[in-house]
Amino acid sequence: MSCLHTETHADYFFRSAIGRLDYSLWETPQWQHRLFGIEAYSRLCPFNVVALLNVTDLETAFQFLVINNKVTPVPPDHIRTLALDYQEGELADRLKTARLTLHANLPYVGIMDTDENSPFRGIIGLLAIGEQQGEKFVPPAPIENAVSVIQKKEVRELKSDDALCEFFYAIWSSLKEGKWAELWQPTSKLMTKSGIVAMTSFVTDALIAKYDYAGDLDVSDPVKVREQVNLILDFQTPEFWKCEWTMKISDALVVRGKIIDSLTRIHRNIRAGSPWHEDVDLVTL
Repeated sequence: MSCLHTETHADYFFRSAIGRLDYSLWETPQWQHRLFGIEAYSRLCPFNVVALLNVTDLETAFQFLVINNKVTPVPPDHIRTLALDYQEGELADRLKTARLTLHANLPYVGIMDTDENSPFRGIIGLLAIGEQQGEKFVPPAPIENAVSVIQKKEVRELKSDDALCEFFYAIWSSLKEGKWAELWQPTSKLMTKSGIVAMTSFVTDALIAKYDYAGDLDVSDPVKVREQVNLILDFQTPEFWKCEWTMKISDALVVRGKIIDSLTRIHRNIRAGSPWHEDVDLVTL
């Protein structure tokens, strides 16, 4: 049994009959709500602490994924918040012994957070040790899911990692310019999990439809893709993402589907010269 003590706002230590264990909140964000709850109740409240001491980063990553493999699992991308130094190949082999796997698109998250051509460079929530949340307001999970949206189109020209990344960059670079730039901030609906995946799905569907049926779009050419994305965005408005919605935004499929349906309706309204929000029941205007 241990008791909770506080030295600073971010640092805690546990004291028991066998010694003291120091702990900083930023090291494992999964614990924060429990520590705050215990502190609010009583700092002398006894409780059990299970700790992995003096283990490798590989073992820490493995145990994190195994322990959180439950009915409602913690998303695998949360392992990035631990800022561990391990080889993903070694971790994948280790996970096979527990019949678990990493998300296949996890490596793209790191690429898109560091690539100088990425519109998401430096703002994806992959925190190094000691680094604060700050401007890293984009969660990793929607990047993985957005990549999956593109991959599921099974376009031959987008099979390579480079081509896929450039296609994704072309979409979101256009969405970071002009009137859309103000939406790139932590409280924006566009920057949520559902927002990023829904917008990627909507724009990708339009681009691949032109590729498939018109036959005049080279999806491997980022310049051509961006030109087409800008044409698509001519029939969209940032106001949709700024106004109040009738549904609470979440990562649920029904919410994502509702957003995509709304984007389709907005496109048709603007093209027809009607108010953008006409018959868009997701907004409260």
